[in-house]
Amino acid sequence: MNFLAAKKRYFEYYRNLKKDPTEDKEEVIRRVSELWMRSDLDGYTSSPKRTLNIVQDFYEEEWEITRDNPSPKIQEYHLFLTEIGKKMQFIFFVKKGNNYNNTSIGFQEYAQPKLGMDFMDLRQMGFELSGLFDVLDRLHFKEFFLDKPIPQEEAKKILNKEFNFANNASPIVFIEYPRELAIYKRLLKNWLLMEIEKRRRQFTAYFPEFPAIYDCITDYADRLLDPREINYLTINTPEYYQYPQHIFKSFKGFKLLEYYAETLVNEAQFTFLYRYMRDMEREDFKIIADPKTFNEWFREKNYIDEIYVINGTLSKVLTKEREQNYTLIKKMINQLYALA
Repeated sequence: MNFLAAKKRYFEYYRNLKKDPTEDKEEVIRRVSELWMRSDLDGYTSSPKRTLNIVQDFYEEEWEITRDNPSPKIQEYHLFLTEIGKKMQFIFFVKKGNNYNNTSIGFQEYAQPKLGMDFMDLRQMGFELSGLFDVLDRLHFKEFFLDKPIPQEEAKKILNKEFNFANNASPIVFIEYPRELAIYKRLLKNWLLMEIEKRRRQFTAYFPEFPAIYDCITDYADRLLDPREINYLTINTPEYYQYPQHIFKSFKGFKLLEYYAETLVNEAQFTFLYRYMRDMEREDFKIIADPKTFNEWFREKNYIDEIYVINGTLSKVLTKEREQNYTLIKKMINQLYALA
């Protein structure tokens, strides 16, 4: 069945004025959800992105042609289209690939430099973690679109089929290697929290609160390391907390800048980062270097290809969006490096 036929099946009967377009709202939401939740979008057209473009075009056309129609029934339909507008925009945003998965670093790539490949199959672990988030994102997508929250216990049972939480919290291969086990747990915790934080940053435009369905991952990550293992890591891996002390007041500030540097796209953003950490922070996240010293150090690190300079005061580059993004990254760094 091509997409045009699918479109007719899912939508066209709502143009029939003899039918109340509001009486089956749950049905149309279910049908639309089914359409986008399908894993075989290629069955509708040769390109999944083209499929989404057609759907988006159809939605926007429907909204436009019903906007000024005086018919009460059509106005009810237009109101319905307006009500689901944010849902539709979120779907278009995610399904077109403008999302967290595009910038994700796989667990194998993240963990191998610190853990090696001798203890476990990191490639397989990466597949399992990728599957975990794929299913979790689909569950979120489903409950968001249907307005029916999925109970936490039900979600955990579904997710456990993709990723065995208990076994992966302490793989048996590490039974005689407590130091490597602690390193593995720290890597897994950090990677999971980074994936959650990417979604938190993307979702701020669509949700007043971060979706609760992701709490099971945050809770799992926070429980991975027990106090004994944290102490073991702190004592036995001091190199983990090395940082340029002539630039930053603490390790956390260094890690925040490293993470934030990946998102720098212009000089104003670069100036904001330096000025905010230099002028507004007082403890863990403070930059202590003057602009000249900081610029020289930053260029030597080659975080980005462009050469930016600190240009202007904080008041000139401070925006609500920049401050919100900074706060989100800061929160993540606090979670990842609680004892740093």
